Amino acid sequence: MNIFIFDERKRALALWANMLVSLEKGDDYNVTPLRKGMVL
Repeated sequence: MNIFIFDERKRALALWANMLVSLEKGDDYNVTPLRKGMVL
């Protein structure tokens, strides 16, 4: 596997983990819905 692909996946996983930690702590997290109909 190309090292650049590994680093990209590693960064994506770190972002995902940070989002989950923030949501579990109850912090606000800037989330943009993929479809306009999904706005809560």
